Amino acid sequence: MDYKKIEIFLEFLIFGVILGLIEDLIIIKATTDATITLNTLGIVFLVTLPFAVLGELIIDRIEIVPRNSNKWMKRIELFGEFLIFGIVVGVVEDVLAVILSTGASFSWKMLIIIVLITIPFAILGELVVDRFSLFEKKKIRFT
Repeated sequence: MDYKKIEIFLEFLIFGVILGLIEDLIIIKATTDATITLNTLGIVFLVTLPFAVLGELIIDRIEIVPRNSNKWMKRIELFGEFLIFGIVVGVVEDVLAVILSTGASFSWKMLIIIVLITIPFAILGELVVDRFSLFEKKKIRFT
């Protein structure tokens, strides 16, 4: 069984889609007085899906810095991925989800709330989840 493919799919499903939906629904409730309906959920899902594909199945699989680079280059790559994908692209996706699912007009207040909610989800997604392996085999040494 190819555990790496299963792991990639689970990351996509759980962290890309489910956490994306949860984040968007929290943001919709925080920025609008809209009622969450099945229609709202469907629109949010359709907005979340391409961003989940982009994030979990494409961006997270690209190594910008070679594996044998020093630790500072790896940290710069990690910070760039967090800043660009975690926050900037996350905010774009969240704004689209709110506007398309509720018909709300864009405002600076909406943007500030979205950024404040997006940052913890970006930390969770880019700095925590993407740094561990579900099926990593650990060697246990007995001394």
